[in-house]
Parts: sequence; C-alpha cells; structure tokens
Amino acid sequence: MMIDGIEAIHQRIASAIVTTIPETWSFAKIEAVFYPDSSEYSGEYLSDVDKVKDFEVTMELSRAFRELRRKFKEAGQPLWGQACFELC
Repeated sequence: MMIDGIEAIHQRIASAIVTTIPETWSFAKIEAVFYPDSSEYSGEYLSDVDKVKDFEVTMELSRAFRELRRKFKEAGQPLWGQACFELC
C-alpha cells in the first residue's frame, strides 16, 4: 500500500541532508528515534577523505521525519519508533 505524499517527504529529507553537509561526501545518514514525549535525531556522513563526521540535524529535517511518521499513522500503518534514511 502506497501512502500519499511520502515521496515528497523523502525528497525533502534528501534535499535537506545535501544542503546541510558543508563539504563533499560519499555517504550520509540520519537516524530518528521517537519516544512518547520527545524525539532524538543524529546525522553523520563520510567525507571525501574517508572520515566519518556528524552534521547538524536542522529543523526542516526533524519536521520532515515527524510528518512522515504522521502520514503512516493517518494511513493506519504501524507506527514506527525508529527510522534511518541513507544517501549514497
């Protein structure tokens, strides 16, 4: 079952990651963990010199993940507590 609008949210997440990382990279990921009253986000990437570095998770990224989670809930799908989004 496809959930309307999630492709656009995936694109928002990807675009936000690309614009947030300040240098050339080959791999990036963001992880989100949702708790009953809060959420945590972490982002890291592999720089062009093969060094793993953190990047700032912006408000746009956290909003997009919360919206993605809400779309699943509205569609009657299982509500996940963790998500990982990777770009190569």
